[in-house]
Amino acid sequence: MTAADLLAFRARFPWLTGDLQTVRNTALDRLGQGPKPPAGAPRRLEIPCKDGTGDRLLALLDEPARSMAATGGGAAADGLVLLLHGLTGCEDSPYMRATARLLVQAGRRVVRLNLRGAGPSRATCGQHYHAGRGGDVAIAIAGLAAAGIGEVRVAVGYSLGASILLNHLADVGTATPLKLAMAVSAPLDLMATSICMQRPRNRVYQAAILADMKRELRGSAAPEALTAAALKSRTVRGFDNALIAPWNGFGTVERYYSQCSAAPRLGAIGVDTLLVHAADDPWIPLSMYRAVDWAGLPRLQPCLFAGGGHVGFHQAGHAAPAHDRVLLRRLGGNVAS
Repeated sequence: MTAADLLAFRARFPWLTGDLQTVRNTALDRLGQGPKPPAGAPRRLEIPCKDGTGDRLLALLDEPARSMAATGGGAAADGLVLLLHGLTGCEDSPYMRATARLLVQAGRRVVRLNLRGAGPSRATCGQHYHAGRGGDVAIAIAGLAAAGIGEVRVAVGYSLGASILLNHLADVGTATPLKLAMAVSAPLDLMATSICMQRPRNRVYQAAILADMKRELRGSAAPEALTAAALKSRTVRGFDNALIAPWNGFGTVERYYSQCSAAPRLGAIGVDTLLVHAADDPWIPLSMYRAVDWAGLPRLQPCLFAGGGHVGFHQAGHAAPAHDRVLLRRLGGNVAS
């Protein structure tokens, strides 16, 4: 792939660089000007993890008014769209609110899932999410169907949530109710992403993310000794090595990153999948996307923009981010209602 393959992107003023695109949601949220959630009161969902842990995943169901009126709040004829947040995110992350609002306005029913141990799920889970927990996507899909909420037909993951989604897709192949998936700013190679994050130019990002990871850890059910070591870590990789890898049976961070990177598993995906990424993402090098032989992966469609940062894609002349517009265009023609 060359620069000529990149989709044109004109940044929304004044968010003109990849870094500004990346921080826009957080900056506006802190000013009380971030994306609004869908209109109406969401319905709280609780999904039991039938894996012997006793954990329960919490989620919010957002529905169009006409769907609620027609179904009494139950399953509608069209399937659910499942949203998976990124590292240290939750159901209320600004990009989750933005996508959910746009989809609900388009008549779709949306589930904003809290990954295991994230957000309000921290109080109902003894374990914690990581890049390889594709099984939790399967738990959510099965649980929503079993509860009569509906069949998940579309799934969207952001950043680490995109890694989790891609791993799930590789696990299940074609044995899934999903008809379409979208991975936004997915770190296809976890070690390469870690190396990029440790560059001097990303020190502010790393400090902020690490602080959020430590904040998320407090009050969790993580083993005390591992927690103490993780709270002393000075990098995201150090945190993963101190806590995530040993807690989840990987032993070392190298083994965790190797086993849970999605890049080597893309060929196992049997669902039409959009992979949206920006050339100026400050955390995830474009090179890992260019290294993929897309021609040999007919179910996967790379949507590589010339700009957009990390889970940003705030484009001039449009209120909705570019990745959300890509999704809506596909939903309009290729996913049965």
